Amino acid sequence: MAAALSGVNPGERNIKGKVSSKDTAIIAKLRSSEELLLREIARIEGPVREKLLQAAEKSGRKGPIPPKPIAGWNFTTGLSDVNGKLPVTLKGSAKQTGEGLILDGRGFATTVPLPFDLADKTLEVWMKLGDLNQRGGGAITVQDNRGVLFDSIVFGERQPKRWMAGSNGFVRTKPFNGSEEAEGLNKPVHVAIVYQADGTVLPNSEVEQVIHTESARHGIQRRFFSVEEIQNRVMLAMINEAARVLEDGIALRPLDIDMVKIFGYGFPRWRGGPMHFADQTGLDEILKLLKDYAMTDDFFWRPSSLLEQLVREGRTFSDLN
Repeated sequence: MAAALSGVNPGERNIKGKVSSKDTAIIAKLRSSEELLLREIARIEGPVREKLLQAAEKSGRKGPIPPKPIAGWNFTTGLSDVNGKLPVTLKGSAKQTGEGLILDGRGFATTVPLPFDLADKTLEVWMKLGDLNQRGGGAITVQDNRGVLFDSIVFGERQPKRWMAGSNGFVRTKPFNGSEEAEGLNKPVHVAIVYQADGTVLPNSEVEQVIHTESARHGIQRRFFSVEEIQNRVMLAMINEAARVLEDGIALRPLDIDMVKIFGYGFPRWRGGPMHFADQTGLDEILKLLKDYAMTDDFFWRPSSLLEQLVREGRTFSDLN
């Protein structure tokens, strides 16, 4: 795991030059003690938390069990992992101070490799920015041992002044189209991104909770959509609308629609166009799926009259060419 954090914990204030050298030495000693105490607290709390979770499960606890952090660092106190397994090594110009990990673009912090693979994960960081106009740079990153594949919380990479999920070659990169960062210069900001095992990328859990709350308020039942169902929905909407275009006389033949989609919109040629694809799939099957979807949204998924007529008559779109 490679981390490049440029920030401090919430509530920290810059006290450089405002305390005496004697007090500075006392603060350094206290911070050293704090680091040891945090590790001792984590060691003591771990087994207790595990017992509490087990007891909650036995008593019929509702909802998912919160995950345990793999690692965490408080850079105001040192470079040690609070769990004691992944201490950080500084590279280049990176330096650890009482204000946190300071980075100027010419250094970073890194750890030894994790002893296991990651599937779903959450990256989380508190940090301050040196410049709201900076473009790119990872706040915290996890990567493979070759340094080729990675996921990262990045700032201003594709959209200026915005946080996003970054990745190698942008293959899992996802902008969230949020508001521009306005407070990162004045105070630490908290950013967290959730990476689910199926490849879904979400902003922090607070945003996810808002999504679920609004879904419930509007009566929207949230569920998982398979890749196959997503493809079906895209194709069915296209086929149904194309049938309406034929009904209205906007297009003369199904073949014309196929040619426009293939040569004008990049529809896969090996599928022959949406009308040909529908014939190959079977118009009765297309109609059945549309009626199933119409049970949840009759306005959008209501089958076209032409499609229903062709199924009743046992004909296909190619018969209309």
